[in-house]
Amino acid sequence: MRAFLVSIYVVVVSMPLVVFGADTQTYVPLAGVPLVDSKSPTVVGYLNALFTLSIAVAAIFAMFRIVMAGFKYMMASDSWGSKEEAKSDITAVITGLVVLLLSFIILAQINPELVKLTILQAK
Repeated sequence: MRAFLVSIYVVVVSMPLVVFGADTQTYVPLAGVPLVDSKSPTVVGYLNALFTLSIAVAAIFAMFRIVMAGFKYMMASDSWGSKEEAKSDITAVITGLVVLLLSFIILAQINPELVKLTILQAK
C-alpha cells in the first residue's frame, strides 16, 4: 500500500516537469494550490507548496492515527494484546512524524535551498 501511495505522490509531483519540461517559468496550474503565488505561478512554486502541504497532511494523518490508537486502547478493557498493539501504533506514528520533521529541519539547517527546490529554476 505504501509503495502505491509513494508512486502516486511521485506522479503528482513530477507531472508538471514532464508536461512542461525545462520551461518552468511559464507554468500555469489549472487549479489553485494553497501557498502558491497566484500572480506568477511556476513549477518550482508549485512543488514547494506541494512539499509543504504534504508535511501538513502527514501531520494531520498522524493525528488521526494517534486518535484511533487511543480509542483502541480505551476500548480494550482487559485485552492486554490490544493495549500493547495500540501503544505500539502510537509509538510508530510519533516516531514516523519525528523522522519526517527532523529530516526537513536537518535539510533546512544544512542548506535552506534544499527544501526550496530552487535547483529546478531556469538560469
